[in-house]
Amino acid sequence: MAAALVIASAAGGLLISQTTTGKSILAWASEPWRTFQTKKRDTTKVRRASRPKKRDIANTQTFKFNALKTAFETLEFVEFPIRSAGRGGAVAVIDDYILFVTPHGKLGYLRQEEAGADYELQYVDAKVPMGLSELTGSAITKDPRFELDFMRKKKFRTMDLLPLRNADGTFDLYVSHHRYAEDCIEFVVSRVTIDVSKEKVLFDGSSWETVFVAKPCIPLRAGDRFFFSGHQSGGRLAQTSRDTLLVTVGDHKFDGVHDPIRASMDPDSDLGKAVEINLNTKSATIFASGLRNPQGLTVSSDGLIWETEHGPVGGDEVNILRRGENYGWPEVSSGIWKLNRVQGRHDGYTKPVFVFVSAIGISNLIETSSDEFPLWKGDLLIASLKGRAIWRLRRDGDRIISAEPIDVGRRLRDLKERPNGQLVVLTDRGTLLLIRRKRASGDDREQDAAITVSGNAALSKIFNGEETISKPSQRKAGRGEQIFKDHCAGCHAVSNETIAGPPLAGVVGRKIGSVEDYPYSQALTRAGGVWTKKRLIDFLSNPQKNFEGAEMEQIDLSPEQYQLVVQYLSESHE
Repeated sequence: MAAALVIASAAGGLLISQTTTGKSILAWASEPWRTFQTKKRDTTKVRRASRPKKRDIANTQTFKFNALKTAFETLEFVEFPIRSAGRGGAVAVIDDYILFVTPHGKLGYLRQEEAGADYELQYVDAKVPMGLSELTGSAITKDPRFELDFMRKKKFRTMDLLPLRNADGTFDLYVSHHRYAEDCIEFVVSRVTIDVSKEKVLFDGSSWETVFVAKPCIPLRAGDRFFFSGHQSGGRLAQTSRDTLLVTVGDHKFDGVHDPIRASMDPDSDLGKAVEINLNTKSATIFASGLRNPQGLTVSSDGLIWETEHGPVGGDEVNILRRGENYGWPEVSSGIWKLNRVQGRHDGYTKPVFVFVSAIGISNLIETSSDEFPLWKGDLLIASLKGRAIWRLRRDGDRIISAEPIDVGRRLRDLKERPNGQLVVLTDRGTLLLIRRKRASGDDREQDAAITVSGNAALSKIFNGEETISKPSQRKAGRGEQIFKDHCAGCHAVSNETIAGPPLAGVVGRKIGSVEDYPYSQALTRAGGVWTKKRLIDFLSNPQKNFEGAEMEQIDLSPEQYQLVVQYLSESHE
């Protein structure tokens, strides 16, 4: 192998230059290394002229573009399904191909056609080596407490894709993912050789190779209903030099509160770290520490390594990673956190460049570089899950000077840029968004109002073949307690103890805003009445709407989960 890899626990970026033939080539400068891009031949008219008059209607669908307004650019986007719904998975771009991996390791791609439909969806008979069949056949899955993919969150998942070109024209496709290993779960980076031609992408399913395994193997917690906190896995990949990769590894909730271990601060653990991997030797070293759930990673054109990560309650961070730096988790956080000496402060460690005080569920990020969005050049674009928007961050060197939310109305899992500058966004619905600039009146570049996608048969294979390890019929007892532990216990106790938030012992039936000496917002002190189950659900699901002026952030749960956690609170006592 001719490259090295740096790994970080989040969702990572990809820097690949494009030639006029559409081939992706890594171009290296001295320091910092850079990529270069040349203009691609416009084949739009050729494609239209050769488009057949009749299509396989049963296997082809048409999707229309929708308008999307922003401060500087008028955009439009199209949305279409590529895989089953569920959290996790990733996308990558090679030339005119859009590669994707499902949360449980199914691989496929979209090919832009020069004739027929605009895109063809292909299913690949290859899977990421996650040990899923071994897990589903193990004794642990027969334990009545076991439910790894509760509410389709897919905590055992794939996290990122990164294709790197080899000298012979093939690509090494790197995948970050979980892998079952007897009584524990491994965080792994694997690679497989793929061959990309004009007609198809060939996967050599026998060439999977393990590049990195994080230490330690992550134990399954026997005391919890959720055995594995894989949703805090990070896992983004970015190439930082010809021979190195960065991967972000999440703390998997070993944070001193949900577990006594504070993995992000432990120099002998890779959890909660950005890890640098040498692609020639497969050796790995810790690049940066003190990370929680790093969901975004990219290297900007000036060589800065940008990382995004989730805060506990608020405090989603944008960081610049530097070798040897410690970013403070779980000792400090810009959000509300039980271990904070002063809530909202980040003293004593490397500080974030920018913080979202109301959490947006921060995800992957890229730097815009093309003429497709001329007024955005050099800006950072950040996908968000809870915020259901793309955030455009304008920067001045290592400073963020403004932020603009672009409401998309979807949970956005991954974000990449195509050779033509258009954006590819993966949603948790299992859909793909293609985003482009709307042409101004009189622009001589023709633009279709819709696209066609063929390959519904392949899509059916992906939907039907995606294995599941959840148990929908499992009894609900204990779920509310675990939801509370996952989402609320960092700030609230089901006792009379005040942490960051007020105690919740006996909250159902208690007068609203009545805990003595607790500094409630005016919205709660003036609300009046008592907490009923309905009022608690209203508060949790949309505090700002139902209690205008409330300072608590909305907890992103399903309707059933809100009911389960409130039922748990109604049954709890000191």
